[in-house]
Amino acid sequence: AEKLLVDEMAVVRTGMNHGELSADAYGKVWNECLSQVLYLPAHRRYTRANLVSKRDRIESYEKRLDQLRQLMADEAKRAAKLEKKLRILLGGYQSRAQTLMKAIQESVDQIEQSQMELTTYERLHEQEAGAIVRRSEVLEADVERQQRRGVDLQREYARLVRLQEEREADLFLAQNADLAADASISDVNELTNGTLDSDGTSAVSDALCNGVSTDEAVTPTDPR
Repeated sequence: AEKLLVDEMAVVRTGMNHGELSADAYGKVWNECLSQVLYLPAHRRYTRANLVSKRDRIESYEKRLDQLRQLMADEAKRAAKLEKKLRILLGGYQSRAQTLMKAIQESVDQIEQSQMELTTYERLHEQEAGAIVRRSEVLEADVERQQRRGVDLQREYARLVRLQEEREADLFLAQNADLAADASISDVNELTNGTLDSDGTSAVSDALCNGVSTDEAVTPTDPR
């Protein structure tokens, strides 16, 4: 098409003795001239638009519309063929592009998720940093309280140990005193049982009951 335009421009330039024209200027002049003529399908020729009847004008426009529709259909077929060729030619690239787009989207989602987690952990770190100080103070106070309680329990334990030792000592002394008293009574009984006869035994028993010493009880009475 471009070659045809160039050739036509050369013919017009030669026939009309025009100077050098640019493609834009020539296209503008061409469109202005084309708007002033109409193609008459019934007569198969072009004529000036201001010289034709209304019916011829309608027929010309209908013919032009049919031509444009046919051109549009041809271009659509051509575009479909080109699209098919491009699909075959670029199918691998398109598949690769879809795979990369999916991977990129997954990476974007992962980055957003990681950013959300980072923000969450940063806020959690700030909260924990403040809570650590409070927990440390509470733990220090608890340790001091436990230490004081331990000291108090040690003192109470020492007091109870001393009290137990004192009670054991008192019990030991009391047991020794009871044993000594039992031993004294046993000695007295053995002494009296070994040296007195039956009369003397009775006398000693009576003397003990009456508070008289055993020597006086066993001394025989002078018959005179």
